[in-house]
Amino acid sequence: MPGEATLDLLNAGLIDDPFDGDNENKQQWIGDVDWRFTCRFDWQDDGSDRHDLVAYGLDTIADIALNGRPVASTRNFHRSYRWDVRGLLRDGANELTVTFTSPVRESDHMEQARGYYPHTEHHAFNQIRKPSYSFGWDWGIDVANAGIWREIGIDSWSGVRIASVRPLVDVTADGTGLLNVHVEIERAGKGRVMSPYDSHPVRQAVPVHAEISGFGTNLSVDGVVAEGRNEAVLTIAVPEAKLWWPVGYGDQPLYDVDVTAGDAKEAFWNGHVGFRTVHVDTRADNIGRPFQIYVNDVPVHAHGYNWIPDDAFISRVSQRDYERGIRDLVESNSNMVRAWGGGIYESDEFYDLCDEYGIYLIDEANLEAHGSWSLPGDVLTEDTIVPGSKREWEGACVDRVNSMMRRDYNHPSVLIWSLGNESYVGDVFRAMYKRVHDIDPNRPVHYEGVTHNRDYDDVTDIETRMYSHADEIEKYLKDDPKKPYLSCEYMHAMGNSVGNMDEYTALERYPKYQGGFIWDFIDQAIYATQPDGTRSLRYGGDFGDRPSDYEFSGDGLLFADRTPSPKAQEVKQLYSNVHIDVTKDSVSVKNDNLFTATGDYVFVLSVLADGKPVWQSTRRFDVPAGETRTFDVAWPVAAYRADARELVLQVSQRL
Repeated sequence: MPGEATLDLLNAGLIDDPFDGDNENKQQWIGDVDWRFTCRFDWQDDGSDRHDLVAYGLDTIADIALNGRPVASTRNFHRSYRWDVRGLLRDGANELTVTFTSPVRESDHMEQARGYYPHTEHHAFNQIRKPSYSFGWDWGIDVANAGIWREIGIDSWSGVRIASVRPLVDVTADGTGLLNVHVEIERAGKGRVMSPYDSHPVRQAVPVHAEISGFGTNLSVDGVVAEGRNEAVLTIAVPEAKLWWPVGYGDQPLYDVDVTAGDAKEAFWNGHVGFRTVHVDTRADNIGRPFQIYVNDVPVHAHGYNWIPDDAFISRVSQRDYERGIRDLVESNSNMVRAWGGGIYESDEFYDLCDEYGIYLIDEANLEAHGSWSLPGDVLTEDTIVPGSKREWEGACVDRVNSMMRRDYNHPSVLIWSLGNESYVGDVFRAMYKRVHDIDPNRPVHYEGVTHNRDYDDVTDIETRMYSHADEIEKYLKDDPKKPYLSCEYMHAMGNSVGNMDEYTALERYPKYQGGFIWDFIDQAIYATQPDGTRSLRYGGDFGDRPSDYEFSGDGLLFADRTPSPKAQEVKQLYSNVHIDVTKDSVSVKNDNLFTATGDYVFVLSVLADGKPVWQSTRRFDVPAGETRTFDVAWPVAAYRADARELVLQVSQRL
C-alpha cells in the first residue's frame, strides 16, 4: 500500500499503459466493476489503551471490515479517517478488507436519485466526492479508478494523543516573533461510562509542552489542557526573529516546533514555522486607497502558475517528483502557485517544499462544481446550483475549509485561503468565509465565484477573475477599486499563447494589481506507440478522434516530458526581478529585488553574427535593490558588421 486498481493491474502486466494511445477506452471496465483489497497481518496487543485504524486516502465509495466485522463506510476521496478498532482486533492473524463500489455505477445511481446536475463528459462526476479529473474532466485521462491511494495502518496509543496543532505566528513592531500554539488532544478513555461520575477520570487535565528551536533560539513553555476541555494555547516570544520571505524577496528561515502532551510526554508532534506577517492594506492615501497584499509590510506581486496534480495516479507521485516540480517553478522565476481546488489536497511534501523554497500559496478548498450551475456558455441554471445556498451542503463545505486549515496552518508558504474553484456562490460560501476568519483572522480569503453574483462580494477579500483582458483589468484598477486584484487564472498557455503577457506584467505599475497565475505549468499529453516501436507524445485529434478538444490540454509552459517550450523563456524573462535593456552603446539594468543587489552576478555580453557567437565578454553591473542604472558598453559592432547580415547584441545574467 498505497495501491490503486489500475496501477496494480498495470504492474502485474494484466493491462497496457493507459497513457498509451486509446488504451483508456479499452479499460473503461475498470471503473464499471467493484474492487476488493484484502490484507492479512499478524498483530499482538502491546497493552496500549487504544488501537485505531487510520486511513489517509480511500478512493472513494468504500466499505471497511476487520475480521469480517464492519468498521465503517466512506464516500469521500479527499478525507482521512480514524476509527477505534480495539474491539475488533485479535491476537495473531487478522484480515482487513476494503471493498470499493464502482464509482461509475454509484455516480449514475446518485444521478437517478438526486436528479440531473449539468456536467461535461459522459460521467456524472459531480454526484460523488471523487476528483472530477479522474472521469476525464479538464485535463485527466478517463480512468474512474478505485483503491487505497494513501497510507493505511494501525495506530496504537495510550492516555492521550495530539489530534491537531495550529501554530499562529505574528511579528511585533520591535521584531519579536510571537508563536501561539493551539494544541487539540484526544483522551483514550476506557470501558463504558455507567454514570455521570464515571466520565470524570477520562476528562482529567493533561499537561502539554511546546518548544521552538533554530538560529540560536531554544525556547519552551508548559501549559495544561484543563479538565473537561480538549484544547490549550501556549505562547512563546522569540526575540529578533528571522523573517520568512517569498522567493525573490529574501530568505526562508524555518524554525522547528516540537509539541508533547501527557504526563510522560507520550504524545508528540513535530513541524516548522516561519515568522512573517500577511495582511491586506486598506489605508487611504493621497491618491485613493492602495489595497495591496503585504508580506512583512512589503507589497508582493504574484508571478504564479496553477498547480494541478502531477499524475492521474496520485499514489505513484514521489518526493522526487514534487521536488522536481518546485525546482522548475523557482527556475522559471515563479514565486507563487495556486493549489487548484479541482484536484486534490496536496501531500505534506508539497507544502514542506514550498516552505523551503519560498513559493507562496493560495491554498484552495477542494470544491469544483463547474457544470452543475451553468450550461455551456455560462448560462446560469439556478435550480441546479451546488452548493449555492442549499443548507444541506453547508456542513460538508465548512468542514472542507476547516480540515484544510487544520492541516496546513503551520506552513508559512500559505498566504491566502481560497474557498474553492468555479462553483458559483451562495450562502454556503458566506458560512465558509466566516469559518476561515474565525480560525485565522490574519490571512486574506480568495474566491472567484462572486464575479457571477455581486450580491456576495463580501465572501472574498480579493477581487479575482479568470481570463480577463488586460484593458479590462486596467479599467478596474483605475476605477477606485475596493479590493486588491489577482488573476487566479490567466494566459491559458495553449498553442501560441502568452505572446501578449507583457500587457499584464505592465499592470504591476498599479499598486492595487497583485499579479496572476498562468494556466498552467506543464502540458498534459499521452504517448502513442509508432509502427517502428518508438513512442512520442500526442494531443487530442492525433489519434483520429472526432470530436476532439485537440491541443486544449497542451496548455503548459513545459511540454509533457518537462522540456521547456519557447513560451517558458518568454515568461521567465517577464517574471524576472532583474530586467535588462540593451542599446548599441549601453546596458541598462533595473533591479526590482527588495534587498539583493546585482553585484554578485556575472553579466555575459555576447555578439551574435547571423545567429553564431563571435564575441563574448563578462562584466559586473552592481545595481542596488530597487534601482535602475545604465552602463556604457563599447560593443565591437564595427569589427563584425561587414561580414554579417544581422548582428544581435545579447546580455545574460548568471550566478
